[in-house]
Amino acid sequence: MISRIKNYPHLFLTILYLGLVNIGISQELFTILPERSVVLNTEQSQRLQKIKTGGYAAQILYVKVGDLPSIQQNGVLTVTIPIEKTRYSFKARYVRDFGAGEYSWGGDLIGIDQKDGSMSIRSMGGKIFGHIEIDDAFYRLVDMSGGLWTFLEIIEDESAICGNNLIEPNDINISAAKNAESNILAPANMNTNCDVSVLILYTDEANNKEPDMSQLGNDLIEQANEILMNSAVATDDARLRACLKFFCLITNIL
Repeated sequence: MISRIKNYPHLFLTILYLGLVNIGISQELFTILPERSVVLNTEQSQRLQKIKTGGYAAQILYVKVGDLPSIQQNGVLTVTIPIEKTRYSFKARYVRDFGAGEYSWGGDLIGIDQKDGSMSIRSMGGKIFGHIEIDDAFYRLVDMSGGLWTFLEIIEDESAICGNNLIEPNDINISAAKNAESNILAPANMNTNCDVSVLILYTDEANNKEPDMSQLGNDLIEQANEILMNSAVATDDARLRACLKFFCLITNIL
């Protein structure tokens, strides 16, 4: 075997190089895809259009997402932020394994004294999504379906996401939440841990700007979980019980 390698050194080096390249790719959580190489299907095109309509993304990049559980080492996840092209390390603050490939991973930025940051990635229902915050920069990972993701840099102006509209309490159709009411749990003892059930209602305007309301809702739940843990609140987990569209009138703020 050694003699054969000696006869074809260029072949051996090529195989070794390709092996190292593959190892490097597998160790990256985010791999940028050139825009010209991405062919969107109908569902992906519709989701991309909603993101563009929303006006909340300063930049949009196509990415592939690696296998987080195998990439993180001893609770530390080092990633390259696609938009910044800068590497950061995050140390796990919580890791939840729900089985069947579903997980929740949240960590804090380490190794840079001058910066604060956090990262949360969730695998749920066949989708992987999350967010990264570094100082004043905020990024979202959106699962576009079909093994494609977009990495978004979110602008600071929240009115681009929320709009300048107000829901009048008298206009709310309470019947939209009736089906979720029976699933809301009350704690048997205020001193014990309990689930926090959350109902998210959204408008047509929000639905037209967001590619996947359920995905966004669950990412917001992850942020709520982080707040609860930071505040040492006695709760096991916040979970999304229902994500329903609001049937109500919208009144512009003067």
